[in-house]
Amino acid sequence: MKSVNFLKVFILMLFLFPSCNKDSDDGCNDQSALNFIPNSQSSINCEYSGCTDEYALNFDSQATINDSSCIYSLTNFIIENIWQIESVTTELDNIEIDVFNLFNDLIPICTHDNLFNFDFNGIINMNDNKNICGEDELSIIPLSGNWDISGNTLTIENGKEIYNLQIINITENTIEIIFPFNFSDTITLYGKLTLISV
Repeated sequence: MKSVNFLKVFILMLFLFPSCNKDSDDGCNDQSALNFIPNSQSSINCEYSGCTDEYALNFDSQATINDSSCIYSLTNFIIENIWQIESVTTELDNIEIDVFNLFNDLIPICTHDNLFNFDFNGIINMNDNKNICGEDELSIIPLSGNWDISGNTLTIENGKEIYNLQIINITENTIEIIFPFNFSDTITLYGKLTLISV
């Protein structure tokens, strides 16, 4: 009889005093959170999607997961940094190809050693970073000249040609743009040019 009463008391204690493991609540009691659980008692582990980049115009200090919604002031973003070419790629038959390696005999190595500086007066200067270009070598991407931004289009005029570059992605320190590469009078290849701030 005592054992039956003890069992009843033990079961009652389990309900009245939950185990220590119950204290770890992985849910969130905020309905706007991604991991909302109606019966959760915690607001510590809440997860929110949004722009997590403090350099963006729409930075969300509450966001814990970047949802790729960040919006940047392109003019300020470009002016505040010095840029260098990180990579140039294109797609052929849905395969991404490194343009520098594909056309290494046509593109001088100094092409991707240049530093680009955009100023408030609409001037862009392109200078060698390590001075590895020879006297007879010219960059295949002559970007010195004037620049302007309208929407997500970066226009560069170098005195001979006008380039309308489509900006397709921006992160905290990179810009990805679609760029026409004129290898000859008859060959133009559209690729993705990634600039990285240095």
